[in-house]
Amino acid sequence: MDKSLSSYCTSIKSDGKKALVTYITAGIDNWKEAIEVCVENGADVIEVGLPFSDPTMDGPIIAQASYKSIENGSHTLELLSELSNISFDKPLVAMTYFNVFYSHGLDLAIQASQDAGITGFIIPDLSFEESSILDDVIGENDIAHIQLVSSTTSPIRKKEIATHSEGFLYTVALKGITGQQVNFDQEIIDFFNDIKSTSTQASYCGIGIRTPEQAKEISKYCDGVIVGSSIVEKLMNDPKDLKSIGE
Repeated sequence: MDKSLSSYCTSIKSDGKKALVTYITAGIDNWKEAIEVCVENGADVIEVGLPFSDPTMDGPIIAQASYKSIENGSHTLELLSELSNISFDKPLVAMTYFNVFYSHGLDLAIQASQDAGITGFIIPDLSFEESSILDDVIGENDIAHIQLVSSTTSPIRKKEIATHSEGFLYTVALKGITGQQVNFDQEIIDFFNDIKSTSTQASYCGIGIRTPEQAKEISKYCDGVIVGSSIVEKLMNDPKDLKSIGE
């Protein structure tokens, strides 16, 4: 089945445009309003972070937001239910960890995600080799399983991941966690050139992008950028200042 997110991201790439994916942690103050602001200010895809108590891929800013969301009493299925009552003009993808879904039962979690309008999953702690655990349950549902590939991934494995990823390919140019500073050296450029030669799939770069200047620079080498920590930090510092999120 051709997932709608795959068609959407391919269309953006075919039009010669660069995609902007913005990340918001669900359950922190004004998170749904922040999504609206991101959409209004040009985001092509919204990545909704479903909080987890041990967010191994996330840096201190997003980890703090996850803890805050949990302190606020957030529960995965309730957050998804909140989304189901809102209609956004852009696709939503959910970023979370496998235990979050597994603890509720995969069938229930996937149904709740579909009801919420989620069109893609990013599950960083579920390896490509184990992805059939989730894919078999997703089945014909219109939810893309977005795979991650990094600069340390072996060439053979990189090709397999790029071939099987749905929606877009989440490329991790930086060795580390979200929110770190990224330096654009030749190694990163070579990494993206290799991705282009390996797959025709849209590749979006996440981790380390904090400023418009960084996004503009790295978008020369990939099909889109994923911005999270800088947005979440603004929302955590002043949930009422939604205007700053769109800047």
